Amino acid sequence: LAQRVPEPRPMHEGTWFDLASLTKVIFTTPRILKLAEDAVIDLDTPLISALPDLRQYDEKAWERKVTFRQCLGHQTPFPAVAPIYTYGRDPDLLRAFILQREWQAGMPVYSDINFILLGFAMERLSGKRIRAMDPGPGFAFSAAPDQAAATEDCTWRHRVLSGEVHDDNCSALEGAGHAGLFG
Repeated sequence: LAQRVPEPRPMHEGTWFDLASLTKVIFTTPRILKLAEDAVIDLDTPLISALPDLRQYDEKAWERKVTFRQCLGHQTPFPAVAPIYTYGRDPDLLRAFILQREWQAGMPVYSDINFILLGFAMERLSGKRIRAMDPGPGFAFSAAPDQAAATEDCTWRHRVLSGEVHDDNCSALEGAGHAGLFG
């Protein structure tokens, strides 16, 4: 079944699925590597080359030293995930919050924050939001609800999610580099 509640809906050959974290490898990574190939960025340059406002009020902050390569390889001290969506639904305010937040440094882990920041860099360098970018053939950033597999009956959004991104941070940001792709 593509959906169980409130009404069962059958799966079909053209059912769209939320690809979740596969967004990192299918969408964000190839685009960052293309920017490097085109010499728009240097993978070993800090993200501040594209995001000068990253921790801009503390020039000695560790976040200002993080490189594109480190984010791609999950070799940063950013946490695995943070409930960014709990700070509101204004995507511009949330972007500013993420860029200015003093992140608690930990051991390098697989981190959504790395790819959220890479997504911000892509947005700045292209001049458009992720959802305005071409996701490539066979992919989209949403799907018609009746053509998509449901992901959950969301207690936070108060509805069954079908055709809209399941990841709460990506939803609140209205697009991000770590999640949001459908296929």
